[in-house]
Amino acid sequence: MLTRPRILLHLEGAVAFAVALALYWRSDGNWLLFVMLLLAPDVGMLGYLRDTCLGAATYNVFHTYAAAVGLASQVSWLAGRFCNGLA
Repeated sequence: MLTRPRILLHLEGAVAFAVALALYWRSDGNWLLFVMLLLAPDVGMLGYLRDTCLGAATYNVFHTYAAAVGLASQVSWLAGRFCNGLA
């Protein structure tokens, strides 16, 4: 199994989705917003309207965890600073 990247990628995606569901459930967020944001990476497909090279690049940028992790860490840092200022 460890020599098959496809299985590992699917497993990674399933774990990331399960963690996202659990964290969102714990935060009592709006589930309609969750569904809308779940489909947000498909906006990267719009690059294909211009040409396939741009489409492939935008698709790959929108389908990485790097932007999501960076945004989450920034929000966490800002929330910590904001909450410390209120105390």
